[in-house]
Amino acid sequence: MTSSSFKKKNVAVWFLLILLISLFIEIFIFNFYSIYNNIRINNLLSQDITKKSNIPKDLNLNEFSRYTSLTNDAWLEYKDLNTQVKTIKIELEHSRPNAMFQIFYTTPSDPNYSEENSLVSVVSPVIYMNFNNGTTINNLRLDLTDKAGDSIKLLKVEINPPYELSFNILRYLFVFCLINVSYFLLLLMRKYKHEIIKYRYYIALIVFSFLVLGNIHGSSIGMWDNYVIEKMDDKHSTTLIGEPRSIRSDEWLVQTPWFLSQTQNDEFFPIRNDNIRSDGQNMLIANVPTFSIHLLARPHFWGFILFGKDYGLSWYWMLRLMLLFMLSFELSMFLSNKNLKISIIGSLCISLSPAIQWWYNTSVVDIIIYVQGAIVSALYYVRSDGRKWVRIFFVSSLTLSITGFILVLYPPLQVPLGYMLLIFLGFILIPNIKTLINNKFELIAIIICILYVIVSISTFILESIDDINLILNTIYPGKRVITGGNFDIKELQSYLISWLLPYKDVTFSNRSEVSNFINFFPAILLSFAAIYRYETQNRKLIITLFIYLLFLTSWLILEYPLSISKITLFSYVTEKRLGFIVIGLISIYLFMWAASIFATKKPLTRYVSFLICIIVTIIYYISLFQTQMHSYLGDILSWITIIFFVALNYFLIRGRLYIFTVLMFIMIIVSGATVNPVAHGTASIYEKEISHQLMNIKLMKPNAKWVSVNNNVNSQFLVALGLKTFNSVHYYPDFKSWNILDPSQEFKEVYNRFAHIKILLTDEKTSFKLIQPDLFQVHLNVMDLKKVGIDYVLSQGEFKSEILQKIYYSPKDNLYIYQVITY
Repeated sequence: MTSSSFKKKNVAVWFLLILLISLFIEIFIFNFYSIYNNIRINNLLSQDITKKSNIPKDLNLNEFSRYTSLTNDAWLEYKDLNTQVKTIKIELEHSRPNAMFQIFYTTPSDPNYSEENSLVSVVSPVIYMNFNNGTTINNLRLDLTDKAGDSIKLLKVEINPPYELSFNILRYLFVFCLINVSYFLLLLMRKYKHEIIKYRYYIALIVFSFLVLGNIHGSSIGMWDNYVIEKMDDKHSTTLIGEPRSIRSDEWLVQTPWFLSQTQNDEFFPIRNDNIRSDGQNMLIANVPTFSIHLLARPHFWGFILFGKDYGLSWYWMLRLMLLFMLSFELSMFLSNKNLKISIIGSLCISLSPAIQWWYNTSVVDIIIYVQGAIVSALYYVRSDGRKWVRIFFVSSLTLSITGFILVLYPPLQVPLGYMLLIFLGFILIPNIKTLINNKFELIAIIICILYVIVSISTFILESIDDINLILNTIYPGKRVITGGNFDIKELQSYLISWLLPYKDVTFSNRSEVSNFINFFPAILLSFAAIYRYETQNRKLIITLFIYLLFLTSWLILEYPLSISKITLFSYVTEKRLGFIVIGLISIYLFMWAASIFATKKPLTRYVSFLICIIVTIIYYISLFQTQMHSYLGDILSWITIIFFVALNYFLIRGRLYIFTVLMFIMIIVSGATVNPVAHGTASIYEKEISHQLMNIKLMKPNAKWVSVNNNVNSQFLVALGLKTFNSVHYYPDFKSWNILDPSQEFKEVYNRFAHIKILLTDEKTSFKLIQPDLFQVHLNVMDLKKVGIDYVLSQGEFKSEILQKIYYSPKDNLYIYQVITY
């Protein structure tokens, strides 16, 4: 056999092997949860009860088999089922895709309906209700809605249904390409690792440019396709791979529409957007792109300014991801004593972690980027002694990082990570204090940088002080005072369920709130004394970080005096953000350091390693089996999770870096890389029939004021289109409007907050009702539309009034546009 034919045969074998591996991943990995549940219910009776006799309450059934709820407590009841149930599957069409759906059931031992015997979900086309150990159900009640006037079509109700296996050809091809690209990169890393390290920023720039030119991003903007259905062109699809996440409403519903509203504003990226609130919303404190001096410290917004909404959204997502990866890599190289494997896996542990991906669009990510940017800039500044222009560049990036960190305005993370930043900067800069300024150019650069910080912060305060005072005096979130101790320490290992979060919703919280950095805090805590003696380069930094980590952990379980919490500013730090974000991040930094010692020094004997793993197993067992995480995973998956993570711990502390890296890489991809979709463009908002109707009206009457009614999401749709909107999401209370509607301030505690605002038109007197801490409802008398200057109404459903003239109706979306008639 010739050499060329042998190579061709090898290529063919490799191609076939990767096809089979990709097929295995598509069928068995992505369908793991379905396969697992089919095993759970394989010995139970499966039955379709859709057409079984039922008893409706406060529901009106029309000729199209659709129910209309007459009250906010409407249900269907199925009696005398008397069967063992592990899963109930409900298929339905609902006029409010994100409404609450709840089932109640009775059992032989408890014949009455109660909250204890109930399960809650958010409405989606297909809802699965799972009973971990199986429950014998006598009667079943489906609470279809919590609001009068909802339209629901119940398509199917099935007990113990077989879970369907999916096969997504795009996902299959993506996995195939990903494996090939990963293998190709691995070969390149082995052969050209020094060149790749040397030119890593050029490579990152090429990848970044390619992704931005393709308008690729990770936004869940595709969620709007569930609310505004009628498209201009059915070929347009924002989501390419994966699924938009409804739970990421602070992204697709709040932050992204605010970004887009700035691109649609008549004024060029204003600091105060007059389309939101009656007197405009301050977009500086909302962390939104503005054309101001502060923009220099917010490079992730530059794309909006330079290239508009589509490229800007891609720039925003991709630059932050690149910065996370590259800065985490630099920090990993520093902490791991330039261990390449640890640095790569460490950078992935941060940039693709569940904690980052589930909170990707928020201030959480910005603060971590700024902190790491400041640390890396300081590190390279002191290492670049003698290279004048390089040092000027890094002192500038240090300045912009610190400025950006201050301007974010999110104290729950700024305070604890600010102290961590001071620890790093102290141990990096103080030993080099004599060489911090070597010539007049560096001195001039530092003076300019200091002036920039002063000007940026001063103008920020002058522009925002009144709005900040409003926020500080709100009921939510401004008046929270934290003294620590309000955290169940068993939940600190919430990363144990991270691998399942992208594929299964959480019933006891939500997926963002329980997301965490995958870390090895227990193992590092137990082995720290044994491995610290091997540290030679950063002893003071490492011990200080470790002590600080212990203090933060104590804050979770101990209640500190109020005076200490206020002096340290920890009164602003919520325990969950501290436990899941800050402690998780610092634990990863210490993991990077510890992993290099485990790999090179082999400091622990086999006996000690086994002992640590036994203790870690006990910690994991308590964390899973004595918290609600157990009900989420169930017995089998809980034990599989414990075994996998204990194995990770063992390979880590034994220094088995290769197998640890492979397993950790798989965990990161499964738990983090699959969280957000791969998406393209903004068609889910702008390429809709209703969008074009609204924009046409805007062209004719650009200053018209709009209100969205009977729906708490469409107001943000109006905002994204650049329309002046009465309700929507208000970062701080709009007292100017509320004082008109509530002159006696009877409802001030309801609207004095950050809030989503839902408007319901009524013929009754205007009133306010608090639904949840960040959502209130205004029952607005239709005649009061004129009081607050409303010109047009976008209504989910019809509303008849003598002062409302219908000018457009979308039957597919059930959306009406009314003009308010003035006499």
